[in-house]
Amino acid sequence: MDGAVSADWVLWQAEPSVLIGTAATCILYAHLTKKAEARGDGPSTGQRVAFVAAIAAVVVALMSPLHALSDRYLFTAHMVQHLILTLAVAPLLLVSATPTMAAMVIPPIVQPALRMLTRPLIAYFLSNGVFVFWHLPTLYDGALRNHDIHIGQHLLFLVTALFLWWPILSPLPAIPRSSFPIQLLYLFLQVVPGSIIGGLIANTERPLYPFYAAADRIFPLSAVQDQQLGAIVMWVGGGTFFLLAFTIVFFRWAVIDSRSERVPEIPPGTPL
Repeated sequence: MDGAVSADWVLWQAEPSVLIGTAATCILYAHLTKKAEARGDGPSTGQRVAFVAAIAAVVVALMSPLHALSDRYLFTAHMVQHLILTLAVAPLLLVSATPTMAAMVIPPIVQPALRMLTRPLIAYFLSNGVFVFWHLPTLYDGALRNHDIHIGQHLLFLVTALFLWWPILSPLPAIPRSSFPIQLLYLFLQVVPGSIIGGLIANTERPLYPFYAAADRIFPLSAVQDQQLGAIVMWVGGGTFFLLAFTIVFFRWAVIDSRSERVPEIPPGTPL
């Protein structure tokens, strides 16, 4: 193990594309917040916290030591990075927006296309199709060897993850969330693709990705062991998150349903 090689991954990296993207997003959010507040629909404290958490998650995924590990050494780190983008950043961004803010970002002319792309069936196959497509060995290796392609891969993951979460967390009344039964079925089925792909990779006894097979081994993991661990992260980590979301939606539905069934008490002496 080369000490010089093993030490570089602990450094944070000021990625220009990430700095520009996060700065532009923060400026846009501040602008939208100001305009929404003027219309009486500014974000709550919780929504502002969600936005800050989304930006922090982007920074951790794309500028922390995790990024160096995923870019140079470990398939497992890359899986964690992708899960942060799709399961943390995307839903937090949707939660952070009020209806007024969403309407300003998504003008009426764009809404028909977005309505189609965020239908549960289309969003399901689009987001999971993109995820599976980019995990084909040739494409995965190509993204690791070409920085511009890698940026495009991450952007595509994030955009399609927004489509994925829209039926659950839509902030725009014009393109509303799905009904609770559809949300539950949708979230339950989200477990399937990651389980299949993760299971296939975890049970492969040879390196699938030449880039990681040739990488320096800075931890006591062989290329196959790293690959199997990353597959388990995809399989178990992603599946657990979707089942947690399923549970939250289920109890939310139960609470709303119980409230709607309450019959208001009629005060004594009220004429009928």
